[in-house]
Amino acid sequence: MILARHIFSGILFCVGMFCLSLSGVLADRPVESLHDLRYHVQFVGDFDSRLREVFEQVSETYRWRERRPVHTRGQLDRRVQADRDEIISALRAFGYYSPSVETSIDDARDVWRVEFAVSTGPPYLLDRVVFEEADAKLLTAVEIPDAEEFGLRPGMRIEASRVHAARTKLVDYLRDNGYPFADVALRQVVVDHRRQSAVVFFRLEPGPRAVFGDLEVEGLERVRREYVERWMPWRTGQLYQASKLNELRSAWFASGLFSLIRIEPGTELDEDGRLPIKARLHERKPRTVRFGAGYQTDTGPELKIGWLHRNFRGGGERLNFDLLFSEFKSGLEGGYLIPDLFGAGYSLQLKSGYVDERGDAYETRGWYATSRLGRQLTARLEAGGGVGYRLARINELDRRRRVGLLFFPVDLTWDSRDDILNPSRGWRMHLKMTPFLDTLDPDVYFFKTYGSAAYYLQLWAERQLVWANRLAVGMIGAESVSEVPKDERFFSGGGGSIRGYGYQSVGPRRAGVPTGGLSLVEFSSELRVRLGGRSGLALFVDGGQVYREAYPSFADDLLLGCGVGYRFFTDFGPIRGDIAIPLNRRSGIDQGVYLYVSIGQSF
Repeated sequence: MILARHIFSGILFCVGMFCLSLSGVLADRPVESLHDLRYHVQFVGDFDSRLREVFEQVSETYRWRERRPVHTRGQLDRRVQADRDEIISALRAFGYYSPSVETSIDDARDVWRVEFAVSTGPPYLLDRVVFEEADAKLLTAVEIPDAEEFGLRPGMRIEASRVHAARTKLVDYLRDNGYPFADVALRQVVVDHRRQSAVVFFRLEPGPRAVFGDLEVEGLERVRREYVERWMPWRTGQLYQASKLNELRSAWFASGLFSLIRIEPGTELDEDGRLPIKARLHERKPRTVRFGAGYQTDTGPELKIGWLHRNFRGGGERLNFDLLFSEFKSGLEGGYLIPDLFGAGYSLQLKSGYVDERGDAYETRGWYATSRLGRQLTARLEAGGGVGYRLARINELDRRRRVGLLFFPVDLTWDSRDDILNPSRGWRMHLKMTPFLDTLDPDVYFFKTYGSAAYYLQLWAERQLVWANRLAVGMIGAESVSEVPKDERFFSGGGGSIRGYGYQSVGPRRAGVPTGGLSLVEFSSELRVRLGGRSGLALFVDGGQVYREAYPSFADDLLLGCGVGYRFFTDFGPIRGDIAIPLNRRSGIDQGVYLYVSIGQSF
């Protein structure tokens, strides 16, 4: 009986609380407002589009107008009032310290209208920046630059984001000048409403000054310790610089040997004032089997199969073999790369292979071997040179020819792209010059030059819109075009050059067959749009021409092609499919539409 009374009392209490809450809701809700209230939100006033976006982000009235509806006028009033305070706080963060925000609700229509009338008031300007030292004895060996070096210029509008960014830059500056434990506190911002200005006070807490200590590396299994230590951009005892840790991390990552890299400074100095550095590495699996496939309307399907050992002898040596199968070209290539032959950025690359190419312009079959010694001159600039030999049989339109070409290529590459597979910013410029000598016919010699430049401009944040451009120019110095073996002449057309035209079909022709030329001009412009998720689109225009002369004469009109492409972005790079049409279609030569499917961006 006692238990039953307790249960009954609990039920009565719950029913009573429910009735009280229901009565409160009904008291606030008119009879005609039992359904969700629909409303629009407007921000009016003299302000720019950036502030409008900020208002829309901080306003719950705006963000929740559909996802979280209100049911009563009282609920809407409370939401609007809370937003008013948020908008004022946002304006102060942008340097407007005397704003006004008036709100109104027009409920005379089926869809109510909520209006925020915003007056920013005058912008408050930065008067000066004051640096205070927590301990003047600690910060003696480094001079703090002017505040302008950190992005705070007297007379500029005082914005919270710029103040916090300056604090971060100041911390980085101290940690890059021997203070690994440095911190900077934003002590206060003093606002003078009469002068409409502000003074920013930073408090510097540098901590002790330090030099680099020993590097402790954990996680090495197949990679030799001396190989990873070669990439160290500092010496033990050198003044501590936090940026050097990022340099080492980037170098290790670029080697392709590690899937996880963690570099952390110690938490305290040793008795000699040295700061130990600890690195934790996780090695990637050394062997990789690679597959690639593509399709082009003019050349048909293509299949690539490869095998790679990225750490053959424990020092980042790369051994690879690749097979290529297609209707027009097949071959086998092997390569061996020694990334740090003599130290100081030198690398040695050896290649050899067999190629069988069967196109409308010519047929060639033969083997080749090359060696190249390269050096990384700077973080972006790389140069190389070497020697190669190719022995081949070439079937041209009216003759068969054997060549034994000895050549000495020299190249220079500048690369500032932010991503190799899918760049959105930066340049890549490449120049290659190669003298050739036919050992089977010493009277045949020529000099081949090829240069290309690609530029990438991000037009919208997070790679949502990228404008990519490419220009290529080639020239061959020879007594006549007939002296140059046909497979060493310039050809153009196809998915890798001018889309909208057949493979090697652009340029001079004889008896309906492309003959190639001694000079080349190609250009491309592509607008790449990221749709969201893994999908994207591309709009492109390609153009160019091949000339008989050693210099582009522009006697023949440039051929243009345009089209649209789809991009599917994967972890290893984009998969692209392009549809292109020729804008200068030649009767009996060009098709109406070309399709190209492959891995990676077009350039």
